[in-house]
Amino acid sequence: MINTNSLLVEPLKRIANRPIYSISISGTFGVAMAALLIVFSLLYVALLKPLPYSDADLIYSIGQERYNEHGELLEKAFAYPNLINLYKNGVGTENFAISYFGEVNLSSTKYQSVVPVRYVTPEWFSIFDVNLHMGVGFSESESLNTFNPVAVISYETWQNEFSSNSDILEESVTINGVTYSIIGVTAKDYVDPQTRYVGAPAQVLLPWDYNKVKSLENNAQVFDSDFEYFLKVAKNTNLEQLLASNDNLVSNKWNQDVSGTQFSQHNITLNITRLSDIIIGNSTSLLWTLFATVTGLVIIAIINIINMFIARMAESQQQLAIRVVLGAKKKHILFELFQEAMLLMMLAFGISLLLSYFGIVVIKEQFAYYLPRLSELELDGFIVLVGALFALFIALLFSSITAQLIKYNQLRTMLSSSGKGNSIQIPSKVGNGLIGFQASFAFCVLLLTFNLTYKAIETINTPLGMTFENLATLQLRSQTGNSIASENAAVVINEIKNKLRAIPEVQEVSQSFSILSKTYGFSVLPMNSETNISAEGAIIDHLYFPFINQELLSGRNFDENDVMSQSLVAIVNQQLAETLGDQVLGSRISLGGPEAFTIIGVVNGVKTPTQKDVPRRIYLPSLPNNSEFIISLKPGTTLNKEDVVAAIKQVNGDYVIWGFEEKLQNIANIYLFNQNAIAITASIIALLTLMLSATGILGTVKYCIAMRENEIGIRMAVGARDIEIKRMFMINALKPTLFGILLVGILFLVGVKQLPVEFLDIVSQDLSPLILLYSASLVLVGLMLSTSTLSTLKHYIQRPVVGNIRSLD
Repeated sequence: MINTNSLLVEPLKRIANRPIYSISISGTFGVAMAALLIVFSLLYVALLKPLPYSDADLIYSIGQERYNEHGELLEKAFAYPNLINLYKNGVGTENFAISYFGEVNLSSTKYQSVVPVRYVTPEWFSIFDVNLHMGVGFSESESLNTFNPVAVISYETWQNEFSSNSDILEESVTINGVTYSIIGVTAKDYVDPQTRYVGAPAQVLLPWDYNKVKSLENNAQVFDSDFEYFLKVAKNTNLEQLLASNDNLVSNKWNQDVSGTQFSQHNITLNITRLSDIIIGNSTSLLWTLFATVTGLVIIAIINIINMFIARMAESQQQLAIRVVLGAKKKHILFELFQEAMLLMMLAFGISLLLSYFGIVVIKEQFAYYLPRLSELELDGFIVLVGALFALFIALLFSSITAQLIKYNQLRTMLSSSGKGNSIQIPSKVGNGLIGFQASFAFCVLLLTFNLTYKAIETINTPLGMTFENLATLQLRSQTGNSIASENAAVVINEIKNKLRAIPEVQEVSQSFSILSKTYGFSVLPMNSETNISAEGAIIDHLYFPFINQELLSGRNFDENDVMSQSLVAIVNQQLAETLGDQVLGSRISLGGPEAFTIIGVVNGVKTPTQKDVPRRIYLPSLPNNSEFIISLKPGTTLNKEDVVAAIKQVNGDYVIWGFEEKLQNIANIYLFNQNAIAITASIIALLTLMLSATGILGTVKYCIAMRENEIGIRMAVGARDIEIKRMFMINALKPTLFGILLVGILFLVGVKQLPVEFLDIVSQDLSPLILLYSASLVLVGLMLSTSTLSTLKHYIQRPVVGNIRSLD
């Protein structure tokens, strides 16, 4: 019969009698394991956990790429006719659906929220297993060209916008002037695939016929990246053959549609991508990098705890000897070691679960828009099981390592010999090896975290060529969808501008798009050339460049007359001007239509915070009825949204706020969120690594010297000088450490240059700061080891020789 007292009570007493020791182990490892569990959870959800759709590995997305006559990629997007042609005539698929992703204003609801929307065909519901909390999904009555105004809303929208109304299926919602009958509410556990924007699941599903760009259904020259085509293939489908068949289908239609236009020399091709790869995007490298750094932190914590376990066993050797004399066998001693280790790991595991839970809550709230599948992140049974097994493994590891240092036969004679020469000791090579390994591993983690931090800060501080101080942005939309196209729209918008200017905090209003929020893709064709040049485009007025301090290099800026009369003029940035060649000012270009635009100015190139290079860009005069604004504020003031709403309502109640940001800099900060998160996370890991490794190295040095107390005494007794003893211990400590750091440094510096291209966004290829850190670390580690060794030896060298060899008499 198992003795519960011996299984639990006695180990509890032993660790309770040493609270500092117990708290140090369980707390240190609890924090390290919590970090590991959180990162492992992220990896599991993003890379290992199956998507919440049946046969998810058979779901793919077909995309389209357009190349110019030189084979240069111009864009990755569908034109409306190509997408419809593929949907109607695509071959070799089992089930397929099309989607257009956008945003809508729920103007008929209490809060008039702007929410993500998908315009989909009925097949969407079967491909993505859209379970319903109530009601029905789309069917043949919502297929192409049926124009049946119905909607399926998300469970979240049902709760937030309709207060969980049980009669929701009798309600309707008005969007862009169309009233849709609500026919269904998605189940609480339904997960939108979020293939367009991370953290922005569609809150409303509407029939395809009502997508906002339906006017382009016969225009093959306008491309939109929000078009998506999904298909679920049969098992063992030859994807290459399927793609080739559909590629020919789309290419033939495209060539017919653009024959005789400037696009006739362009080529399009299809690509196919697994759904899981689209959802994860480029987050894989970041997740694996975080996992590697946290794993390094855990290994350092393990080494520290091993040292504490060994010191604990050395301290407890007399108690162990008493147990042996009283009849305890070797297996009993080993079991006691395992009991204590397991109990400490259980405490650490409990701490890690608590910290992991709160960590996951924070991550889901703060990182929802930056990491994929966070809505599915939870501390589920699988993660708990992994943590429990890991704790068990570590307990076995700790107990087995310390057990190897205990000589059972020596414990039997320890009491009768007064413990002479029978103390538990770490062999000098093992102790010095632990020091070297820990320092080397810590150095590797520090190199990685410093590299990540340096790259992130470098990206954050990269000059953009523009500033955002004292600027706000505002986007308006018509509730009915008619006002913007009406004849008096320009008059209404101008009145709204005047009302905004009257707000005390407002200095001036620019009728412009911010390139942080929106750009267009243009194909620029010089009138004396047959070669198209791809460029980004922005619609601005004469105030835009002064607002963001973008320098005009030559020519002139737009004026108010250019906007009001819609003059066919353009301004290009330096990068596009260099591509166009000499004599840019006054030259004429085509943008795909019959009109020819005259270039009147050249400005300095600017880029968004995440763009590696400054893109070619062209600027066109804003439209008189453009309802997007950049607002210049008086220094030290902020714009109140309620004041903006009141100003708009005074002019026209049909317009509602579609987007508002009181600081344009906040949008720039969103671009840089990943870099800020990496810099902060890497810095925290680096700090923890320094603390753990420094504590562990100093503790190991002191313990290794204490275990060789007798050796110090003997050497002193036979005439060894102080300097010789110091030199011996310093060489023993420094040799494996510096060798390990040297080897790790070389391997790391070489390895950075061999990283796959997907890591280049988060890892710096500039090795000069790493080499500086490398050199400084060698000096720092050398000083730290030398100081700790000399300060510890001082205690033994200065006391009488007999004090060091008292256990040998």
